Amino acid sequence: MKEHINETIDKYLNTNHKIENISSNSNKSIVTDATPSDAQKAKYPWHMPGHKRKPAPWELNHDAGEKDDFTGDDRTETGVLGRSMFNEIFSRDLTEVPGLDDLHYPTEMIKLSMEELAKVYGSYKTYYLVNGATCGNLAAIFACVKGDAQNDKASEHIAYDSYSEKNIKNKKQKAVIIARNCHKSVFNAMQLLDVKPIYIYPEISNELSIDGVIKPEDIRKAVERNSQLDIRCCVITSPTYEGVISDIRSISEVLHEAGIPLIVDEAHGAHFPFYESSLQKNIMNYDEIESNRLEKGKDSDTTEDTENQADTRMIGKNDYPCSALYLGADIVIQSLHKTLPSLTQTAVLHVSKSSINDKQNIEKYLSIFQSSSPSYIFLQTMEKCISWCDANRDEFEKHYERITRFRESFKNIGLKNLRLFEFRSEADRTIDHISQDLTRLVFMVDGITGRKAAQILEERYGLVFEMAGTDYITAISTVMDNNADLTRLLDALIMLDKAIVDILRKSKDHHSGINSIIKKIYLESSDGVYPLAESAGKRITGYIYVYPPGIPIIAPFEMIEEKHIHEVVHSINCGHVVHGIIVRE
Repeated sequence: MKEHINETIDKYLNTNHKIENISSNSNKSIVTDATPSDAQKAKYPWHMPGHKRKPAPWELNHDAGEKDDFTGDDRTETGVLGRSMFNEIFSRDLTEVPGLDDLHYPTEMIKLSMEELAKVYGSYKTYYLVNGATCGNLAAIFACVKGDAQNDKASEHIAYDSYSEKNIKNKKQKAVIIARNCHKSVFNAMQLLDVKPIYIYPEISNELSIDGVIKPEDIRKAVERNSQLDIRCCVITSPTYEGVISDIRSISEVLHEAGIPLIVDEAHGAHFPFYESSLQKNIMNYDEIESNRLEKGKDSDTTEDTENQADTRMIGKNDYPCSALYLGADIVIQSLHKTLPSLTQTAVLHVSKSSINDKQNIEKYLSIFQSSSPSYIFLQTMEKCISWCDANRDEFEKHYERITRFRESFKNIGLKNLRLFEFRSEADRTIDHISQDLTRLVFMVDGITGRKAAQILEERYGLVFEMAGTDYITAISTVMDNNADLTRLLDALIMLDKAIVDILRKSKDHHSGINSIIKKIYLESSDGVYPLAESAGKRITGYIYVYPPGIPIIAPFEMIEEKHIHEVVHSINCGHVVHGIIVRE
């Protein structure tokens, strides 16, 4: 992959010459190792950002009581993270100036870079996201819901009645099918759009506290039962926080039969496209399929066979999960920072070649939901990250092999209070669907809460886990984890298992303390504010959730049930902070 952004910025910064900064006591610029013509070419920023690409002022070395001078001559070169780090970041932190393109209207290096991305991923278009997968989810849903201007005008006066559809007469009300375990950004989009959500609940996995897959048949039933609505798209999360993968191919087929586009929040599956067999070795891309068909002039039956062959090759090896991008999804959003070597908040949005949605409309909403001052540090990092991943696909298979060995070693030890979450689904019997990402290490905990287990692992062994559930802990493993890292993890888990034996469950006094707290909790419903214990049968007006993972325990306008009350109580009992509740002293 050609790195257009990084190469252009390297040239722009004229990195072959060291430009010293202007001293506060001098009115001229000092240029070392450069000719006068080079000095004229050196670019000084009379524009944002405010650091002016100079050394960070707090890193300058000076005596106590002395004012900072900004020559940079006495800069301390400690190499300690938190000091020289800022100088490096500042030196490459640029903005939209001539020659450096504009993320919102790319015509130069960013445009060329995103064209390279499309080749790497085999997409119609792939976009850089500087506001994380959240802005990608929002933009994708808005593009689908508001993509048809005429329908927008026809339905803009149809009020969303949370309790009935009495005001819908001749016009179809807009709706979106949503997997109930979606990220909160999806629910935020529903509120902003004021459209009707059609919830699809995931099946219960073999562990009660972890959601299973979204079933294609449930999607089909939702479409059939809501034919009176204008269903604009379907949004599901796959893989989930715990690594559960739904059957995207079957779901997309069901939806496309009804003319409904599929958006997949694949935030936790950014590594899927880089398994060697997923894209480069074992698939035929769209262009190859078309060229073969045109060259050979085959009839429709033979062409269908060719396409079926391509579909089979897209699946990849049976051991590796496959990205939704190659399984029929129309728009796929991935968080690079979650499972790839990239900075926090970096992500990409893919529009597939087979998308039935308006492929151009997405750009309008990306421009709305992304910052007008996109981070060029993020852009450089994303390009470098994807370029490395593309050139080192074998590293992902090696990592998968390390994880496989780790899981086998863990199971062979036979710990008493810890076990690996292993999701099984009927869909696993088909050749084109893997229902679990094995690199997501989820350990079920007996005897203590997941939160307590995570606390022990951090305080005693220095291992910080991604998330602690009520009875499980989640570790994210990436291509950056080596054998030594996994050995350290295994050793710590063995010690944790022994520690659990010596830990008693919470005392009665503790439970009584929790109960006193629960009596102070209230929920806001459409009928007013009610104590938690008396709220069953009311309709909630806000979100109640624990973060992470940010999946609502109950979403706006859902009926509060005893199971929701139990989950709130259980979350508090496990030490989690529950958002959206009201606490009255």
